[in-house]
Amino acid sequence: MARRYVAALLLATASARTIEVALRAPWPARSVSPLLEAAEFFAGEGDAAFWDFVDDLTTGFGDADARRKIDAAATALDVARLYDAGRVHWKVLPDLIPVWCAMVVVVAFSSCLDVAAIEIDLGRPLDMDAELTTVGASNVISGACGGFTGSYIFTQTIFTCRSGCRSRAVGVVVVIAELGVVLSRQDPLSVLPLFFFAATLTFVGVDLVKEWLWEARTKFASASEYGALWFTFAAIQAVGLNAGLVLGCCAAAFTFVSEQMAAASTKRVVRSSLSVRAPREVRKLRALRRRLVVLELRGTVWWGTAASLLARIKRALRHAPDETTSLLEESSAANGDDGDAAAWVVVLDCQRVETIDASACRACFAPLAALAEARGFRVAAAGLAEKHDALLRAHGFFAGGGDRVRTFRSLDEALRWAEERQLQ
Repeated sequence: MARRYVAALLLATASARTIEVALRAPWPARSVSPLLEAAEFFAGEGDAAFWDFVDDLTTGFGDADARRKIDAAATALDVARLYDAGRVHWKVLPDLIPVWCAMVVVVAFSSCLDVAAIEIDLGRPLDMDAELTTVGASNVISGACGGFTGSYIFTQTIFTCRSGCRSRAVGVVVVIAELGVVLSRQDPLSVLPLFFFAATLTFVGVDLVKEWLWEARTKFASASEYGALWFTFAAIQAVGLNAGLVLGCCAAAFTFVSEQMAAASTKRVVRSSLSVRAPREVRKLRALRRRLVVLELRGTVWWGTAASLLARIKRALRHAPDETTSLLEESSAANGDDGDAAAWVVVLDCQRVETIDASACRACFAPLAALAEARGFRVAAAGLAEKHDALLRAHGFFAGGGDRVRTFRSLDEALRWAEERQLQ
């Protein structure tokens, strides 16, 4: 009552010139200054008080009372009558298409995460296509009825699962309860105690934090993945949900790149072909063993590992490409050969390579072929998959090295070819 009296007084102050009010306010003195002062006061009391004050100003105090009575007695049919297609601004619809597409992606992504989390809690797989179809149909109905987009009631699903309720009757009860809320003229939040909702959310939140931040510590492949999880959680608390998720995705990407770089290992091994050779040839090949560089490649060869792989090959050649002569002269002095660089052969065992991307072809294999052509040593790639062979040919790996770069189906064929080059 006092609030309406103050508002009426302020309206009279703004419209009638027979009343003078002196106020000290941070804004310049105008006829609406008392209204601004009152608006600031009601905003400090709460959002509801502020908007009630705005409604009183725009509709009049008597009209506002009538409107509140109508709202209290409004039914779902009264709300449906508020929708008027003639008031829709169809010209702005094209501008909303990107937002619509973004919401489709967000809801689909969140629904997939919800389904995965429910699968973990249930301990059995779900039909992802059927679940997403249900979410899509529900969103179509919700949008047609003026509702909001949404996904699964994740908290309620987990809550019912943890309470041991696995019956479909839960969904039936939820549907009946929501229809009752829609048809009822009573606001359920004004009747139900709010601490019940707070307690439920607290229970679910504590349980999820315990499960995903503490109990999940033994379910990660590496400590860096677990660290990315904690980083995402801390980022969300510090900068908000959206920015925190972006930072978390960046941390996960950095962790993935680091682990991929570590997983793509290159190991030098000692190998020889299965060919039966004369004792003199065996002694010569044994003397030239240091010049047969056999590298075993594993995992994914991509731009993150291409530079390190090329550096590993150069280290295997000791001082190649710029200082190869010094090592060859050292070997020739010990073995009495002419120090020809053709005695050097690099064999790449690619049988355990899972993936080779285009950046690795340009950053590692193409420079290696050019280096072999320039310095005179030979390169053999063994066990390449057909798609990897085609990719290397497309990037000029074999053409760039001329006849000094060859490919073989097996490691033994590559070793036999390399030994024949050394025995020449």
